[in-house]
Amino acid sequence: MKVFQKKKNINFFTDKGFLNLISSNGIKHKSKQINISWVDMPIKNPKIIERIVFGPFSSYESAKKQAEKLKGKGFETTIAYPNNWY
Repeated sequence: MKVFQKKKNINFFTDKGFLNLISSNGIKHKSKQINISWVDMPIKNPKIIERIVFGPFSSYESAKKQAEKLKGKGFETTIAYPNNWY
């Protein structure tokens, strides 16, 4: 079992010149060393995206037939790689 550590900070430093950082709200930072850290915060209304993958299909027509069945059940469908069939 692998255990991954979540790094809570990133450290940038230089021996020459200065590091320049401009935050998303326009605040400018200039220093020989910049430490960036963050904390986990729950999202109030997360968006959940789900994907169902069917296939492989031997022809575009068979993939399209399955897509039409799924559309009939209210699913949004996309046929991937429709130009790869001969």
